Amino acid sequence: MNTQRGSALILSLLILLVMTMLGITAMSTSTLQERMAANDRNQKIAFQNSELTLAQTEADARDMDFMTDLRGVVGNTDNHIYGEDAVLNYHDATTWDNADCGVAIELNTVDGSSSNGCRLIHIVEQTTALEAGGGYGQLDQSNLTTARLRLTALGTDGSGKAQAKVQSTFDKVITP
Repeated sequence: MNTQRGSALILSLLILLVMTMLGITAMSTSTLQERMAANDRNQKIAFQNSELTLAQTEADARDMDFMTDLRGVVGNTDNHIYGEDAVLNYHDATTWDNADCGVAIELNTVDGSSSNGCRLIHIVEQTTALEAGGGYGQLDQSNLTTARLRLTALGTDGSGKAQAKVQSTFDKVITP
């Protein structure tokens, strides 16, 4: 009758051990998922901040006068505008050391942080008008002198751990 001494205790300890292992595994999985969600959120905030910076840069480029605001300051890295002969490596941190990181998106950042976006303006090429007038008395796009600008923006999240770069090409009409 007394042949089952301690078997219930051993069985309950084994079940408790299995339940503890399942609990630890569930905790580590949820911690990993929480980190992945936070990284995804930070990356999205950085991307949205870089989009805001790029939109502001495009608006600023539309308002700039090419001859005075753009062409006149090429080569002066304090102005963050580079000429046609510049070769920029946008993935190199030293390129961004000279970037304009005071773009006024401070109040519009997605996460409410005070991080600013950084931007670079690169004059890729300048085209000249093909002929003096368009057909039938109308101006044609090919008859306008333009400058092709490459606008690049770098955005970060509030912590500065996530970064995103976006780029657009913008054709600016040069008015005489």
